[in-house]
Amino acid sequence: MIVYHSAETTQTPQSIALGFFDGLHRGHRGVLKNLSANGLRRAVVTFSARPQSLLSGAAEGSLTTAEDRLALFEEAGVEALYELDFESLRRMSAEDFMVLLRDTLCAKKICCGYNFRFGEGAAGDTAMLARFCAENGIELSVSPRITFDGEDLSSSAIRAKLENGEIEIANRMLGRPFGFSLVVIYGRHIGTALGFPTINQIFPPELTRPKLGVYVSQVRLGDRVFRGVTNIGYKPTVGSDYCLAETNILGFEENLYGKTVRVELLSFLREERKFKNLDELRETVLLDRKKSAEFQNERFTNDL
Repeated sequence: MIVYHSAETTQTPQSIALGFFDGLHRGHRGVLKNLSANGLRRAVVTFSARPQSLLSGAAEGSLTTAEDRLALFEEAGVEALYELDFESLRRMSAEDFMVLLRDTLCAKKICCGYNFRFGEGAAGDTAMLARFCAENGIELSVSPRITFDGEDLSSSAIRAKLENGEIEIANRMLGRPFGFSLVVIYGRHIGTALGFPTINQIFPPELTRPKLGVYVSQVRLGDRVFRGVTNIGYKPTVGSDYCLAETNILGFEENLYGKTVRVELLSFLREERKFKNLDELRETVLLDRKKSAEFQNERFTNDL
């Protein structure tokens, strides 16, 4: 996949999907599936930061890190990604944006969601886009509204589920487990002293923070998948200055310091809390490990 950070002129005919695609949830993947492969390059025009957040000033977290988002686009078969600076385009009229798609990016097919808006003041909508495409011989595919349990399937709805600890519902809405691929840092080796070594990863501030607490998790190392228990929080018993993802990979003893490891959350076990002493912490973590092992099935690589 080629990544562009500006709308560079191309003569290559393209099928272009439009949107921010935060989290690439089930609705987003429906849009991407409509990208044509009939001699057209599969492209996405998106932004490096969420337009709604830039306009409102609200600091909503993303559903993926920037790196994971790129990987998801590539997995979806995207060949060219135009990750544009929203500030440089926010004053562009809807008409000029459509001309940019036609003349600069050589759009022969355009795909978007039913509620896609564009141009200064969000003046452009799918009806305007349909007229423009019809007049210029461009195919248009508009994905319909998708609901989940009676509400619109949206990134904001998924964020709300994550923040409320409803990880299993959030995962069903995403169409995959919520997770993160982060570098393993050195910790204080308290878990090792207690008999269950952990990997520590700094939870990035730009990523939506799920409800603080302990989760059943799975850990991906290449083609291997391991059962795990992950605490998201500030380690109140021993203290931490920043939010950490601390994961005990069951039955695993390899050195992962400095490596990027993917952790995926599967089910919420309990809220984070401060223990009276390390013995009480150890007993509770042993119970967390048992619950995690029972939740997951025999398809995992490791044993207790």
